[in-house]
Amino acid sequence: MKGSTYRRCSCRDPKTGKELGSACPKRNSRNHCTYSIRQELPPREDGSRRSFARGGYSSRKAA
Repeated sequence: MKGSTYRRCSCRDPKTGKELGSACPKRNSRNHCTYSIRQELPPREDGSRRSFARGGYSSRKAA
């Protein structure tokens, strides 16, 4: 199974209200963002892709 662990920040731009994501100025701080995981699961019987995703972990090790 392929998979990845990544950081996600849900801070919002005060002017537009959109999520800043990787443009967040506080993202480099260790405790600011949460970690998420995504994995590719075996395909369904009809051949379509399946994935598994969870977020909200406080550290990469916990994810």
